[in-house]
Amino acid sequence: MTPDEKEIEMFKLNIEIWKKTIDVQQHFNDLEMKVRNFGLLIIAAFISAIGVSIKGNYNIPLNDTSIPIAAFLSFGAFIIWLLVYFVDVHWYHPLLKGLFFKGWRLRKS
Repeated sequence: MTPDEKEIEMFKLNIEIWKKTIDVQQHFNDLEMKVRNFGLLIIAAFISAIGVSIKGNYNIPLNDTSIPIAAFLSFGAFIIWLLVYFVDVHWYHPLLKGLFFKGWRLRKS
């Protein structure tokens, strides 16, 4: 194999690696958008349930007092929001960022 053929083969391999990197970037971006959409859907359901529980004045009796069910639903919505935030910001986003920089380095070489 001549030096020119080796260069051409390395160039072809770099192009294939770059294409795969872009494909994986698109996959992670799609997953990140699905997580966000699912999180918003769940939060919307919680907000609806909170509204119904406030309008119906639903409470849980506890000793001498009563606790609104909306308080529990609000806490549940907050936990779901934190989970979506964690998955988005601390899981998929760093993976997507890493792939972006890998693609950038491949593009420069």
